[in-house]
Amino acid sequence: MADSSPFATLGDLIDEWSHDVLHGTPPVRWAAGSGALARFPLGPGLITLVGGPPGAGKTALANQLSFDAVRVNPELKALVTCCEVPPNVLLDRQLARLSGVPYARVRDRGLRETDRPAIATALATLAEVRERVAFLTSAFDLAGVVAAADGCDADLLVIDYLQRLSAPGQHRDKRSQTNALLDAFRRFADAGRGLLVLSSVGRQPGGKHGKSSYDGLGLASFKETGECEYAADDAYILTPAESGRATLKHVKARHTEAADIPLRAELMVMRFEPDDPVAGDRADLISKARKHWAKNGKSKGDD
Repeated sequence: MADSSPFATLGDLIDEWSHDVLHGTPPVRWAAGSGALARFPLGPGLITLVGGPPGAGKTALANQLSFDAVRVNPELKALVTCCEVPPNVLLDRQLARLSGVPYARVRDRGLRETDRPAIATALATLAEVRERVAFLTSAFDLAGVVAAADGCDADLLVIDYLQRLSAPGQHRDKRSQTNALLDAFRRFADAGRGLLVLSSVGRQPGGKHGKSSYDGLGLASFKETGECEYAADDAYILTPAESGRATLKHVKARHTEAADIPLRAELMVMRFEPDDPVAGDRADLISKARKHWAKNGKSKGDD
């Protein structure tokens, strides 16, 4: 007869637990960037929440992190969902990011001859992960996400975004539906999947001239808050870029000390880079080189 005791004593647990501490393997984490972005928490069993005002670049950042995680981790498979734009638009953005060609030229199919070598390299990069990144093409609801995740055997699920996803059953309001979704996400995580979940945020009272604004966003700013605060292992607020810089404010950290991630935002090419001195200098050089190349083309004597 199976043990149905509703508790376990320390004596029941200590031998196996201490052996795991002393001899076990570290938890799996999926690296998704360099510099400060390397510590962004993605991995089996983790729910990572990213919120921010409209236009801050949440979708661009989430897709950058998920594509780079798949590129860096050879066995990783990802399912990307997005309620606002179709997969070809997301691919346009990845092509701009990887090539450094302005998104507007990629989107409008206005490539220049000088763009084509960088575009070819970016296409080859995307082709390397073509069988390990999938996109939701069915209805944007929980049943569709489950079917797609199972069908493509995804380890990482990108939900863009939480408040627009439909959950089955009757719910008295949007908050109860969000709670049901987060309960389902926790079950996904407990089964070994990792989730990167984007969320809308609410305007905060007390802005200029007494109007509400997106200034001072924090953990309580996530819409349908409550369950969001509880369910996430980590939660971030992406601040809008000012003078090319943004911040991923780490507003909840269940397993580590919270640490903000400063970023350089290049939204013209849908890219974020860690804003540390070394990465910043390198990004400046790369940006200047790309601008020179776009303006002048390959000059005589260039390698």
